[in-house]
Amino acid sequence: MEGGSLAAAQGSQFLVTNTRGIIHLQNVKVSAVSGVLVNAAASRWGHTGYNGGHVELTGNNQELTGDVTVDKISSAIVTLKNHSTLTGAMHNAALAMDPSSTWNVTADSVLTSLTNNDSLDGDTVTNIHCNGHAVRYKADSAANKWLAGRTWKLSDGGALSPE
Repeated sequence: MEGGSLAAAQGSQFLVTNTRGIIHLQNVKVSAVSGVLVNAAASRWGHTGYNGGHVELTGNNQELTGDVTVDKISSAIVTLKNHSTLTGAMHNAALAMDPSSTWNVTADSVLTSLTNNDSLDGDTVTNIHCNGHAVRYKADSAANKWLAGRTWKLSDGGALSPE
């Protein structure tokens, strides 16, 4: 979707269950009353244990607000590019960011993977603001190899640490 607005009066902005969803947003006014931007999760549809949701959400010059939640059999990849901002928590989701984009963390979060190595200044990740919340990453993920299982500083004094 490019331009315009998209609102969810109840539930998550995007619910992906028992399927794969690919969502591209650019300059869209997005609002979800529930505070959940993406929920990738198994539901009553499909065969139990195989009915997870798999979503790829790309924000291009996009303001996004809300949490990204993923259950154990689902996956989510959020990509922020061209001055995009995500304000919310991420629970078991992957995050890819370019140096112009920002993540403002609103609750303790766990990333399955982080692609953001162009946004480093020494040992500081410059475009993630934890706002006093814990931000952890899965140290055993091959995609996080560049993080080398260590704790990184965040621009607002917080830390990005292995889980």
